[in-house]
Amino acid sequence: MRSFRTLAGAKAALAGIETFRTVRNGQFENCKVCVANEIIFVANLFPEAA
Repeated sequence: MRSFRTLAGAKAALAGIETFRTVRNGQFENCKVCVANEIIFVANLFPEAA
């Protein structure tokens, strides 16, 4: 198995995994099933990636 080289890398990976689980389960503000709402939600969580 491969492991994370740094704690920061592990934290970033887990944040991403939990974000997509939240989106998939519909547990975010303005929970309307729409790709645009999901994009806005992710962009607010990860502003440097947007």
